[in-house]
Amino acid sequence: MSALRSRNRGRNRRRSSGRAPTVKSDLDSLAANLRAVRRELITQPMTVAAPLVVPCHRRFQSAASSGGTGNALYGAYFLELLKMGVNNTSAYRLLVSVRIKRVEMWSQVTVSSTSGTPTQSVPVGFQWGGTSWSPTLEMIDNSVGEQSSHLVTSPPRGSAGSEWIVSGGQFDSGNSSSSLIAKIYGNEGTLVDIWFDFVFRGDQTSATICTFLTTGYVAGQLYYGNLDATSANWAPVGSLNVL
Repeated sequence: MSALRSRNRGRNRRRSSGRAPTVKSDLDSLAANLRAVRRELITQPMTVAAPLVVPCHRRFQSAASSGGTGNALYGAYFLELLKMGVNNTSAYRLLVSVRIKRVEMWSQVTVSSTSGTPTQSVPVGFQWGGTSWSPTLEMIDNSVGEQSSHLVTSPPRGSAGSEWIVSGGQFDSGNSSSSLIAKIYGNEGTLVDIWFDFVFRGDQTSATICTFLTTGYVAGQLYYGNLDATSANWAPVGSLNVL
């Protein structure tokens, strides 16, 4: 009887040596196959946007008081902040679209003409133009005391300033009321910094001639536009060609 049990154990051991692979061995084999397949795949290049989009920070300074009426800023003004001279009286736009991201302003402090000491700050203001689905929103800082008025604002959702300003688009119609982006208020010497996203012209379509032009351009020369175009109350700060 014991000899029979011994023979049975031997047969069972021989049978067990040919049993199916374990789960772990299956997973190891599958992982090895995946690594082999991955090595054979061709890596595809990532998608790159064709237009040249550049974040830009520009500073402007008021050359004259805007009083209580403010200076209107229209869509075409922003599209013509960078331009290239064509001839003495004409220039091309270098930008095809602009988006305003943030505005920051600082006022001058008035100084006594007799004692030379600061007397009071001058208010600054920035009014975002409304649309059919957004009311006009005005931001004002009229700080009291011997300090500069300071204002920081971004385009409210749904305002004209929150949209991309596109050359030939809804906000590019000269200085009509439908293309008003904002109004800016400040005394002489007020500084305003604006952060933009600029999209530069890079396609094969014909270049767009600027809407607001003066004289004195030189063909091929880069020019910076005033924030308020030919009114020239808000000029770029720095050693620049400004027209």
